[in-house]
Amino acid sequence: MPKTENVSPIAASSGYEQAAGADAAPEVKEVQANKDAEDAKGYVGTVPDPTPNENYTVAGVVKGLPTPETDPGLADEARRVRAGMVGG
Repeated sequence: MPKTENVSPIAASSGYEQAAGADAAPEVKEVQANKDAEDAKGYVGTVPDPTPNENYTVAGVVKGLPTPETDPGLADEARRVRAGMVGG
């Protein structure tokens, strides 16, 4: 069973742990920092679609900004990113 000295009894018994506190082990802080970065980014791994979000808005569509659905070159780039062939 994992150490639960920094976890409330309810959280420990439910299997959920709280965010790493100031007195947490360095490994716990590292894992928490990685999880926080993933949460802030909104996904894990490479960018699922390199197209800027603005291109999908009404304003972007009215401006004619490309999306993978409207631009074959951008569609190829999105496929390569999704396949992990280029960094995201």
